[in-house]
Amino acid sequence: MPIYIRHLPGNPSKIIDDAIVPPNNVFFNPSIAWPILYIRRIEHLQTKEINSMFLFNLETKASYNVPSPMHLLQNNVNLFTGIEDLRICWYKDRLWFSATSTHTSPNMTSELCVGYFNKEFTAVERMSHVDIGSFPVKNVCPFVVGDDLLLFDIYKSAIYVCTELYEPSDIPNDSTQPQPKWIKFIATKIKSLTSAPGLSIEGFRGSTSPVHLHGNTWGVIVHDIIFNDQASLITRLSYLHIWMEFDVVSGVVSFVSTPFWLAQWGIEYVSGFMVKDQNVTIFMGVNDQTALSFVTTLHDLRVGK
Repeated sequence: MPIYIRHLPGNPSKIIDDAIVPPNNVFFNPSIAWPILYIRRIEHLQTKEINSMFLFNLETKASYNVPSPMHLLQNNVNLFTGIEDLRICWYKDRLWFSATSTHTSPNMTSELCVGYFNKEFTAVERMSHVDIGSFPVKNVCPFVVGDDLLLFDIYKSAIYVCTELYEPSDIPNDSTQPQPKWIKFIATKIKSLTSAPGLSIEGFRGSTSPVHLHGNTWGVIVHDIIFNDQASLITRLSYLHIWMEFDVVSGVVSFVSTPFWLAQWGIEYVSGFMVKDQNVTIFMGVNDQTALSFVTTLHDLRVGK
């Protein structure tokens, strides 16, 4: 059976000028929650890589460099340090995120953590490891439906609701009384994703947070990977991006596009997008070292079945 891979029409551009990037630093894999743009920042040292968060307000042009909350993570001797590849969303007037860390639990492998920033964007105010029953875990993405903070996991074909766990207490929820102690965030599976007849989501992996389109229909960019046969650390040959639409109430995936690439054939990783008036701005990292935006249309995303 033939495999069709298309070059998505659109206009790529760099987000950060290389001339202002400090030595031994790279910025890539952006995520958007208007008007805040997050970009993953890595400082490469001789024995480790330190992840931090660069936030930029697209309206005010204010920027913030936020360190990883090491006090909320386990001590480690891993090469990869801190929290990485955030996906951000607004929830109850706070900028929330899901992220991955290799030392958010004693397992010392890539796992999910969830948290939010303080209102000044100077620090992570609250964060915890979130156990979804498997590891390693990467690219589980947050989105908000009504009053719920949800987590989208295409790899496990699941949607979870994220809530807070407090210590048991008989104290009434009254502002005049001491409040129960917060423990952590937890995720509870509430929906399984299933494919409409003729479609398949088998093997897909997470890329972006879903974005509301209309009614109960949400759109999301996911990916597949072509691997090479070399037994080395870098075994990816190319990412294949796929536009997908699903019903958030039933969990039924109603549309899957043909795979596509954007700015280059190879290591380009889509990590965020936004839709405005049928125009789409996609955010991605290229070669794990450069942040790009890519302007296209919703029609071009959907072309091809």
